[in-house]
Amino acid sequence: MAGKQLVVPPAELAFYSWFARRKLHHQSSLKCPCEGAPEAAYADGYLNEYRQIDQTDAAKERTAKALAQGMDKKFFEQRKSRINHKLKAELGYHAEAYLIQTIASRPNARFELGLASFQIEFI
Repeated sequence: MAGKQLVVPPAELAFYSWFARRKLHHQSSLKCPCEGAPEAAYADGYLNEYRQIDQTDAAKERTAKALAQGMDKKFFEQRKSRINHKLKAELGYHAEAYLIQTIASRPNARFELGLASFQIEFI
């Protein structure tokens, strides 16, 4: 990222990776889950990424348990905020292109990675 290496906790890395993979596969932007209405599909997508990043059984079980009812608004907003904060702290003004960005305004706000799909590569 902008010629820098970042150390990112597995939970935030999985969230970012989930957004990156969605962008890479030209999937639509995401709405934040509504209060009291967790999104099961979001939890599934996130957990698929998380299981690839953190291989420890305890972490996988803990995360799966936390998302058993789906991804809620608090979880979504915390992960988005933490990864964007980390990017800004490490990259400064270069972070803008890498952020999970807000598309449209409330109540129709949606979120997607700022990068174009051709700028993303998983190795």
